[in-house]
Amino acid sequence: MEKDSVIVVYIPDKGNFLEQFYGLYYSVAHKTKLHEKFDFLVCGPRSIEKSIPKKHCIFVELPEISKSKQFRYVYSGGSYGYSDSFAPFVDEECIDILLNYKYCLRLDVDTFLCE
Repeated sequence: MEKDSVIVVYIPDKGNFLEQFYGLYYSVAHKTKLHEKFDFLVCGPRSIEKSIPKKHCIFVELPEISKSKQFRYVYSGGSYGYSDSFAPFVDEECIDILLNYKYCLRLDVDTFLCE
């Protein structure tokens, strides 16, 4: 059976985001049968690739778009880091992957899925 759904996450190389992703991955791949329906499209810097499970995951290296001028706050000039979680939806390689699925969930890495 081919999977028709994909979970999209962006994981920066800072903080405990990778550990949070492991919780999400575990909830899908080991605690439920959702892995029969979902793949993961995991995006982030090359430095995290070796830490991403191979089973059920597709990794695409993406830069932090939050560092671009267009994603800075107008008044403070600080970057809006949360914009990185939407980077897969403006990247051609990711779009090509996403078009292979009927359904897509963009999730934060601190999410757990249940059946």
